[in-house]
Amino acid sequence: MTAQLTLTELTMEWPNGTRGLDAISLEVPAGQFVAVIGLSGAGKSTLLRSINGLIKPTSGLISLGDQQLTGADAHQLRALRRRVGFVFQQFNLVKSHTVMRNVLNGRLGHRGLAAALLGRFEPQDEAKAMEAIAAVGLAGREESFCAAMSGGQQQRVAIARVLAQEPDLILADEPTASLDPKLTTSVLGLLRRINQDRGISILLNLHEIELAKDYCDRVIALRSGRLIWDGSPAEMSEDRLEEIYKLSDEELEAL
Repeated sequence: MTAQLTLTELTMEWPNGTRGLDAISLEVPAGQFVAVIGLSGAGKSTLLRSINGLIKPTSGLISLGDQQLTGADAHQLRALRRRVGFVFQQFNLVKSHTVMRNVLNGRLGHRGLAAALLGRFEPQDEAKAMEAIAAVGLAGREESFCAAMSGGQQQRVAIARVLAQEPDLILADEPTASLDPKLTTSVLGLLRRINQDRGISILLNLHEIELAKDYCDRVIALRSGRLIWDGSPAEMSEDRLEEIYKLSDEELEAL
């Protein structure tokens, strides 16, 4: 399969000298659903935020298809970011706005700079937003205010906003961490359907390995910023899990 996302020696070194990412190289083919697992502080969020350009890696390359994200100028980066959707743990909605207004924000990258700054949208933007809202099961709730919605509904709005963006790749940073088990399965099931029905690649961080086994095609594991395992969920053994999650003596002392 052709690689859609390619990371080459991706490194993020913090000011104190700690490496949040340590020379990570991997490829994600188009249409693959990939879970990123590991201990808290392993580098999972740093990885996703580096790919999306929310933080700038110290070195290495990030490419989407034949276009390179690292080193892109402001204009190129804006166009590339439009192709990468991001689902946040805490939804990142404007809760005083309606569902429709929040989802329309996913269309900002398709408008010119002036229109984007003023929040002006065309009829085709509204049509895309309506379709995205229906796709996440919220048809009829377009004028509901997000502040009055449950956590699961708010995360669906956030996913609809990403769908309205029409991305090639979706990054999801612990998208179910704030949800109860029932809502967790609902949201992951929705992401899986989007992946399968639309062929959109998804890379998401998860804490629970059983969820990765149930929903994902592939699992990659990070530890101390390093990629230490990459394979199918079926290949994940107890010995491998111990290697990924067992705390070292130094880590135990730091607790």
